[in-house]
Amino acid sequence: SLAAHCFQQKYHSEIVSVEHVSALLGKFNLSFPNELHSKSSWVQKIDVHPDWKPFEDKYDADIAVITLGEEIQFNRHMRPVCLPQEQKNEEITDRGKVVGWGKTESSDEYYSEIPYEFESPAINGSYCFTKYSELAYRGSHRMFCAGYEDAKTGSCNGDSGNGFFTIKTSSSPYIIKGIVSGSLIDQLGNCDVDKFTLYTNVLWYVDWIKDIMKKIEDSGWIEVQLTCRDNNAFV
Repeated sequence: SLAAHCFQQKYHSEIVSVEHVSALLGKFNLSFPNELHSKSSWVQKIDVHPDWKPFEDKYDADIAVITLGEEIQFNRHMRPVCLPQEQKNEEITDRGKVVGWGKTESSDEYYSEIPYEFESPAINGSYCFTKYSELAYRGSHRMFCAGYEDAKTGSCNGDSGNGFFTIKTSSSPYIIKGIVSGSLIDQLGNCDVDKFTLYTNVLWYVDWIKDIMKKIEDSGWIEVQLTCRDNNAFV
């Protein structure tokens, strides 16, 4: 799952064609095109959520699913994540891990060559949206905030679509609870990492994602679903 605005930007009617998209699996260093253990896969289909409204200011339903054009063999460098089991209206209170190639304070580049990982606590929605009116204006009840205030750590340009991953125990598989949607901008036009980041709440879209997966012939969905219930899976 990725952010819808990665494929259909705000105030644009066109959705990016699959011919212009490829998936890099097991990738670490973007400066190495033939990196060991990484694999490039072509994309068969892009499903943008039907509730995504590109000509509205809100980022509700900022989620998309890409279907790869070939079967992927999982290994220690390429692993699946599990969908959450909670009810969609449950509040997310986890501390999640976010990994991405987004812009950092120490670089003028739009992207980072290697991914950075940081932990980010989910924030009570009423507190976040009350304190930051811009996040309330862009957000919805199907989104949540996460991050720290005045910590110089957060998502930035190039991080859109990255996951907010949680894990129950050290032997459990990762669960994707959120997707990076956007952050506030400071007076210089840069990401304000001293404020919270807005995430799409995946709990609200599990049924939609499963419907897409079930339509894919020989997707192996049942096998993955059962394996995700096994705390020792993929470790």
